Amino acid sequence: AAAEAERKARDHEMFQAAGLLSMAGLVDKKTGKPVMDRGQLLGALLGLSKVPQDDPRRADWKRAGDALLAEKG
Repeated sequence: AAAEAERKARDHEMFQAAGLLSMAGLVDKKTGKPVMDRGQLLGALLGLSKVPQDDPRRADWKRAGDALLAEKG
């Protein structure tokens, strides 16, 4: 039962992450497919993952993301 609950929690987080990609306009809401080349999208995400936590752009990205989440929420 505990393993099932952990799997469900993980799946929920994965669906929420996919929802963020959709909110950002990177995934088509009807088809669930990326709106750009998959390699291009993955490359962009890889670049993002390498931005240091203390980079000031992260604060800008957080403000913009929080604003959109508040608008949609």
